[in-house]
Amino acid sequence: MREKHIKAVLKKEFNNWLDSIDDPGVKKVATENTIITGGAMVSLMQNEKPNDFDLYFRTKEAVKVIANYYVDKFNEKHGQIETKIGKVTKAVVIDGEDIEISGETVTIKDDKLIKILGKSEFWIGKHDGDFTGMTRMIVNTPEDRIKIYIHSDGVIGDSNIYEDADPELIERTSIQEALETADDISAEKLEEDRPLYFPVFMSTNAITLSGKIQLIVRFYGEPDVIHETYDFVHTKAYWTSWADKVVIPKEVYEAVMNRTLIYTGSQYPLCSVMRIRKFIRKGWNINAGQILKMAFQISELNLNDIDVLEDQLVGVDSLYFMALIEQLRKKQESDPNWNISQNYVVSIIDKIF
Repeated sequence: MREKHIKAVLKKEFNNWLDSIDDPGVKKVATENTIITGGAMVSLMQNEKPNDFDLYFRTKEAVKVIANYYVDKFNEKHGQIETKIGKVTKAVVIDGEDIEISGETVTIKDDKLIKILGKSEFWIGKHDGDFTGMTRMIVNTPEDRIKIYIHSDGVIGDSNIYEDADPELIERTSIQEALETADDISAEKLEEDRPLYFPVFMSTNAITLSGKIQLIVRFYGEPDVIHETYDFVHTKAYWTSWADKVVIPKEVYEAVMNRTLIYTGSQYPLCSVMRIRKFIRKGWNINAGQILKMAFQISELNLNDIDVLEDQLVGVDSLYFMALIEQLRKKQESDPNWNISQNYVVSIIDKIF
């Protein structure tokens, strides 16, 4: 598909989403700060229908505005949310700048978070009942990060949409991949159950809207900054809302036309290795040298550190990996002197998977 046609498709999708936003301030932020990149661009270049559209934002402030808008929408509809493991909670947006750590004391500045926690101050490491997991996530949120927190299982969703997805895939793969199996959901059902572009899933990193729009909260910045987090050359074409411009670098075009995976480095090489499976299933190819690049990057990670392992797996977004991290956290909390061992991790993985 030619650039002008790609731009027309993306602009139409963007405007349809924009029209669904009923807050003028939020709409203005979206208009001036949205970037569409990743898989949708690749599909359009190959004259294929995109499975979904990934929307990123230029600034942290824009991410926070968009995230709060949809979290409020979700909470407004669902009230107290029952998660997939039976806990009752609300979704909340966490901004690292609202967290002040002094010694062993954590002070919260955000009123919504204070309301959920029932406190504005707590001790690091102190078990706060059901909020131990939230306490960890709060403490581990750097100033430049926005997170969406959902108690215990790390993901919530509209139960009607969730039931339409393949349950085995929901357990074994990412939420988005599972949603792709729910393509048989009729337009009538969507209109009956919820408006288009309503939040149907939320995880720490992203908000998935009906209409196959994903709003990414994990990363933000200008396109070149966002693409520093991207692992393969072919994913780095993009469109910007403020300039209404499609950019397809030559090396991106060549990689897409040849269906070749060229690894450019990533903050999350472990995720990159796992992503290879998806591309190979779709007929892409990769040489041994690209895999060796990933192996070298992974060798520099200390995966025996639970925080590092969790950060590396966060891009995979699999419920099974969340269960692994939770198990490791519980083991460490019960025995502060315990350290991760390869044998223990292998035994947990074999049980979970």
